[in-house]
Amino acid sequence: MSIGPRASTRTQADGLEAYRRRLYDSYFSSHYALIRTPGRLSRGEKAHFDHHFKRHLPADHSARILDVGCGHGSLLLYLRGRGYHNVAGIDWSAEAVKLGRTSNLDVVEASAEDYLRRRVAELDVVFAVDVIEHVMRSELLGLLDAVYGALKPGGKFVLQVPNADGPFSGRLRYGDLTHEQSFTADSIGQALRVCGFTEIEVWPVKPAVHGAASALRWFLWQAIRTFLAAYLAAETGVIRGHVLSQNLIATAVRPRPSDRPVTGFSWSCRAASSSTDWHEPTHH
Repeated sequence: MSIGPRASTRTQADGLEAYRRRLYDSYFSSHYALIRTPGRLSRGEKAHFDHHFKRHLPADHSARILDVGCGHGSLLLYLRGRGYHNVAGIDWSAEAVKLGRTSNLDVVEASAEDYLRRRVAELDVVFAVDVIEHVMRSELLGLLDAVYGALKPGGKFVLQVPNADGPFSGRLRYGDLTHEQSFTADSIGQALRVCGFTEIEVWPVKPAVHGAASALRWFLWQAIRTFLAAYLAAETGVIRGHVLSQNLIATAVRPRPSDRPVTGFSWSCRAASSSTDWHEPTHH
């Protein structure tokens, strides 16, 4: 069976660019508007940011923070509400940037890699929440290299991605036509290490409690997660370190020149127990 002659590499690249541009030009109205309201933070969003991201914020409220793939700016609104005044966002979607600017946010329409490469060792924190799943594998390391280069030594990278180890991993991986891949704790750690990051930790994204309904969800999630972790422990012999949420969060640091190289990373299974933080050993 033939599907016709193979297109040239240039033709394929042009076609991919046109495909992406068509999707991103209407990304908010065709997809994101169905799940988010621009210009304000919902209780659920604020609770999510409080629970999962607040701990990674610097003490210095003048720190330079960039949100890559900022969308309409919900994380920027959160950061501004917490007193951080040196925050900015970039996004490839003109529609999203326009919405962000209606909230008086400092947002720019730009290619993430190009923007980051023009900022050498300038940033204290870079967020990429639901972003790097949108790039192809051939583009991934270039983007991570650009983040590394834009961070100051000692700066932190915080990212959230779909978790391929989750029991419903396909829901997020294929729930958006712009998604190209998903990750596991192992694969995201591998990518970050290849690009020179250290102090890598991976966190499950458990439900953030902000009322009675979310508290019930949290309780049920804990119970189901315990069962699934026990199943994996029986099969693999590994008791701790299973990240089973639909998304995962990873954090990593650009080392200072004096820092000792670290080649491993740790899983932080805070969702496994309400009272215990588990860490896999970091290998040196």
